[in-house]
Amino acid sequence: MGKILKFLLAAAICAAGIFLGRELLAGSDVEIPVISELIDSIHIDSEHSKINIDLEPFYTIEDDTALFTDSETILESQAISAGYSGESFRSVELKASQVNLTVGMSAVNTLYVESEKVQRYQAYVEDQVLYIIIEGTLSASGAVEGEGIMPSVQLFLPSDFAQTGGAFGLEVLASNVSMEALQTDSTMLKVSAGVVEMDSLVSRELAVNMSAGSVIGQNMNITESSELKMSAGSMSLGGSLLGTISAQATAGDMTLELEHPFEAYDCQIVCAAGKVTVAGESYSGLTAAETVSHGGPNLLDINCSVGVINVEFG
Repeated sequence: MGKILKFLLAAAICAAGIFLGRELLAGSDVEIPVISELIDSIHIDSEHSKINIDLEPFYTIEDDTALFTDSETILESQAISAGYSGESFRSVELKASQVNLTVGMSAVNTLYVESEKVQRYQAYVEDQVLYIIIEGTLSASGAVEGEGIMPSVQLFLPSDFAQTGGAFGLEVLASNVSMEALQTDSTMLKVSAGVVEMDSLVSRELAVNMSAGSVIGQNMNITESSELKMSAGSMSLGGSLLGTISAQATAGDMTLELEHPFEAYDCQIVCAAGKVTVAGESYSGLTAAETVSHGGPNLLDINCSVGVINVEFG
């Protein structure tokens, strides 16, 4: 038996060990990538010196050099091309740090991730939720060669994600994010720092919790509820926001441009040291909640501590 084939068999045994280790850790809090039926999915190609592992959800690396390093990370010099069957999960939780991220919709019932030069990538399924962690940094060589500040990542949600009740959660740290024409049942954003731009988001529920940075949304179509919380930074959302809109600003600047008329909303306004402007009427230093009732089907609930909230209507 040649040395190469021996090496490949040893690698296969190690992969099987990962599978058995995951079974032993079942029920613990240890985050282990899902590797279902791994032993049966290993195929050894001695002629080309490669091990092919067929997974569902499947995971591949562009140059087929490794599945994971010891710490479940991908080296910065490697690109990632991964796909996950939409039948294996209902929701997606993505944590992105120091990347340029683009999120869109796939043409098929599969979630795809494409990236270049990320420092860490991890994915696993738990309780029908697909968790993805992506981290990227600026390398010294990349800065010298002028290849850009952060690696680029593209994520495409399954085509029937909204119809199957899919919830999309995105946690952003020091990243630039562009979301275009997403269709989800619910969308949840947590922005610690960075810039998030949304165009033509269609969702039943929207939740945004921002510590710093900027969130911009246009042509929004939120049918049931919008929960907007801001500690600092700026937030600007425009489009059709119906149902209950809860807007809270501890500090910072929030602007809502609603395409429906003022009369379609009942309003409840609380403003301490900040300033709230609704349909051209300003409120500040309120000792009690100010209410405006139109008998409309929607509620606009505003609470402003120190920041500025401005609401305009179509």
